[in-house]
Amino acid sequence: MARIADLPLANSQRAFDLYLKTRHTMGLYRGQHRGVVLSTATPVANSMAEIHTFQRYLQPNTLEALGLKQFDAWAATFGETVTALEIAPDGSGYRLSTRFARFINVPDLMGVFCELADIRTKEMLDLPVPYLRGHKPRTVTCRPSSALKAYVQSLVRRAERLKTDLVDPRVDNMLSITNDGRKAALDLRLVDPTALADPEGKVAKCAHEVHEIWQRTARFKTAQLVFCDLSTPKGGKEFSVYEDLRFDLFGRGHVSHRRALSSPGVPTCPQSSHPPVTVRTSRNESIQWWRFRPRARTAAWDGVARHRCRCPRAASAVAPPSTPAPPRPLAR
Repeated sequence: MARIADLPLANSQRAFDLYLKTRHTMGLYRGQHRGVVLSTATPVANSMAEIHTFQRYLQPNTLEALGLKQFDAWAATFGETVTALEIAPDGSGYRLSTRFARFINVPDLMGVFCELADIRTKEMLDLPVPYLRGHKPRTVTCRPSSALKAYVQSLVRRAERLKTDLVDPRVDNMLSITNDGRKAALDLRLVDPTALADPEGKVAKCAHEVHEIWQRTARFKTAQLVFCDLSTPKGGKEFSVYEDLRFDLFGRGHVSHRRALSSPGVPTCPQSSHPPVTVRTSRNESIQWWRFRPRARTAAWDGVARHRCRCPRAASAVAPPSTPAPPRPLAR
């Protein structure tokens, strides 16, 4: 399984710490599956191997009795690898990639997994959720500029150099190339301070969307959230997408604006001493969020528009909420 893509092969101190705590707690009950309760809204968010991880935490005796304690045995019983063509990371072409992405023997797996899992679906809980206009997020497409295309080609050459030359990983590596590509896709000025502002780029398009909704919904007193996890403010020492977007909105006459959890020194842990942020519709404003940890300490009311300057990595963060009947007409 070492050559299968998307499998968590690296160690994690946090995961190992939880594993030791579950073993100690169950040891207090003579090794029985008791004393440990975990809860999550995304049991399978990034990889199918997460089910095996939960079973290792909560069903160690069952896995050992079934001979599925090792992940290779579990994967051979309940999973199947799929090989398909994918775009190469450097964007230069296609390549065959094998991923662990299909379940088999699902009734047997669910029979074992449901011994530890008390599953409650969204339909069963029937919790109130905000109305989403159009029943799905709206994607705003930005055309790449000629400068961005030229920079992407330079990233391709850097990736090719890694394959053909002996490049010191401390000088250049694939992770650095990927990060530079993510920054350039957001705004080229993050990797080239001499680059000019792109009037058709993501920052300009986001400012246009925020201002247009601000004008259209002024009489509704709505609020807007802007999310981005790159280019946090650096105190004016270097270019910041946050500051550029703020100045763009001020230039358009958008004066009702505040920021939340954006200072570099503010901790992002939900248990921090930072006060909860309330998003109310009593004033027509926009709020920028730069560290993606607002869920546990945020109260967002009706009439909130949400913008993402960059697509999140986790697929579970992209899924839209269900959409009950709207309480009142909203712009978005």
